[in-house]
Amino acid sequence: ELSDGYTYIPSTLTPEITDVTPEIIQVEAGTASYYLPEDLMIAIHGSDFMVTTYESDGKSVKSYPKVQIGSNIILNKNADPDLDMVVLNENGSEVDGSIGNDTGTKILVTIPASEFGIDSLGRTYARVTNPLRDDSGYGFFTQESDMVEFVTVDENSVPHITSVSPSVVPLEGGDTITVEGS
Repeated sequence: ELSDGYTYIPSTLTPEITDVTPEIIQVEAGTASYYLPEDLMIAIHGSDFMVTTYESDGKSVKSYPKVQIGSNIILNKNADPDLDMVVLNENGSEVDGSIGNDTGTKILVTIPASEFGIDSLGRTYARVTNPLRDDSGYGFFTQESDMVEFVTVDENSVPHITSVSPSVVPLEGGDTITVEGS
């Protein structure tokens, strides 16, 4: 940075995806496609996930990354303000789009139940598209193959947990936990 100079701030960044949790998503068969039987929160880990804030018609507008899982699940908080999505920084604090607090390392987003038809089982891609600064448009994206797998589970092979012992453990960990069932 030069004294009495300018600092270049790019209008968008290229996000990076390192992993998605859970990696395996259980779906159920419908009449024409597969679907999620209940809401499912996923975490996308990586870097340079942008949240921007800009003025439009005298109002402050916040813009979030768009998330896509395969060809059918598109999660866009900008188009659906009720979508449960938050971007967190490396300290676990929410990214709010203000100067110095506009990029994160984790996206937490809830995929609504039964809203999206999933064409096929198996592995698929995850895509994150960053918003532009000071604009409602989108900028750079990244797409990583084989990040998520859609599976069905045979009803006869679903585990049944009968007990977990102990029921309380210290937050620090280190205790042995026993899960019983079939």
